[in-house]
Amino acid sequence: MVEQLNSTMFEDVANELIDDVIEDRRKKLKDDAISQLIHDEVDGITMTPEPVNSNVAIMFTAGSSSTHLRSRRRSHMQPAWHSAS
Repeated sequence: MVEQLNSTMFEDVANELIDDVIEDRRKKLKDDAISQLIHDEVDGITMTPEPVNSNVAIMFTAGSSSTHLRSRRRSHMQPAWHSAS
């Protein structure tokens, strides 16, 4: 139950962060992927908010995962599940 609550709380905070970043990009265009998702058009149609939010969430998740893995390699730490044999 606690794990589920923590997961739900994290998801809520992450969604708020994503919403804030997207709202900021709607107001102030920047030279980044999020601004492109919001403002670019295909056949004169821009992406609706739901797919924009989903794509930004995927980018945040991928970025955090790759950063975590890269920092783990740099510090030469072994993951907790790694067995010393």
